[in-house]
This record gives sequence, C-alpha cells and structure tokens, in this order.
Amino acid sequence: MSQNNIDNLVDSLAEDLAPVCRLAHPLLRIAPWIAAAVLYTAGAIAFLGLRPDLSLKMSDPAFLFEVSLMAMMAFSAALASAWMCVPDRRGQGWVVPVPVTLLGVFFLWSFVRSYAEGVLLPPLHRDHCFISGLLMGAVPAAALVFLLRRGAATTCPSLMALMNILAVGGLGYIGLRLTCRMDTVGHACFYQLVSFLVGGAVLGILARRIYRW
Repeated sequence: MSQNNIDNLVDSLAEDLAPVCRLAHPLLRIAPWIAAAVLYTAGAIAFLGLRPDLSLKMSDPAFLFEVSLMAMMAFSAALASAWMCVPDRRGQGWVVPVPVTLLGVFFLWSFVRSYAEGVLLPPLHRDHCFISGLLMGAVPAAALVFLLRRGAATTCPSLMALMNILAVGGLGYIGLRLTCRMDTVGHACFYQLVSFLVGGAVLGILARRIYRW
C-alpha cells in the first residue's frame, strides 16, 4: 500500500473523532482519591469512636503488623487500579501482583492466627461492624469507581473490580480494627470483612458493565 493510500485510510478512520485530553499520569489521577479516602476513613473513625484499649494495642506487634499489612495492600491496590486504566499498564506489570501477594499474606496470617487461637465464630446477628463497614466503604468505593470511569476503562474488568475492593476494603478494615475492640480472628475475618466481601461480589458481578472499554 502506498503512503498516499495509508494517509487516506488514516484520515477516513479519524475524520469523525473529536480531540480529547491526554490521560494524566496514573499517580496524579489516584493521589486525590487516596488523600480523600484516608481523610474520610479518619472522619468515620472519629464519628464511631476509637476503641478504648487502642493505646495498649499500639504496643502490640501483631496488631501493628496486621494494620500495616492492610495499609500497604490498600494503597498498592489503589495504585494498581489507576495503572490498569492504561491497556499496557505503562509497562509496569508488577503493580497488580503486589496487592494480590499482600492479600495472600493476610490470608496466611489469618490462618496462623486461627491455628493459634482457634476459630470462635460468634452467634450470627446484625453486628455493628457490618453497619460500620458499610459506612467506611460505600463512599470511597463509589468515588473510586466514578474516578476510574472518567478516564479510560480497563481491558480486565474483573481484575479491576478486585483491585478496587482491595483498596476500599483495606482502608475500611483498618478503620474497623481501630474502632472495634473484638480481636478474635473469627470476628475479624467474618463480621469485619463481610460488608466488603458483599460489596466485592456485587462489583465483580457488574464489572463488565461498570468498566466497559
């Protein structure tokens, strides 16, 4: 095909396209959400009230490890969500394995705790942590989905949904650990995660509709 024909083909394909602004760097796009989500979670914690034994828990290495682990997972998942809006993730293929690996570490940590403490599930009831989880997660989740839909969507909607729920759920879980004094692994892994698991399931089911390319 001659260069003339190539130019004509390009012109015919692009003649109906309107100019668009270049997508900002993923870090610049997600940074405002991270700041707003942290402030919102802090506000929710202040509204619900800090657990009375927090000063004691802040000297507990196991508690600090768990909170730090979830913070790293949440922030890395938020960054991965922004990078996934670019089809090739700007060549940064490592952004997705990081939060997934941290999630695996959390599962291993919970298993070890279950073995050491025993899994004591409380009787099923409408626990306050479920309502508090909804309070902490609903607004950041909606804001994150809105932010990502304003730019390019993703070619991996299900994986994007997972990254979103890890980002929101990680911050929300930290908020619940700072406000609820129940430390048993059964309570933490069931009542404190159930609202995020339900939200993640809904987001996963609707992922192909929400994150359409």
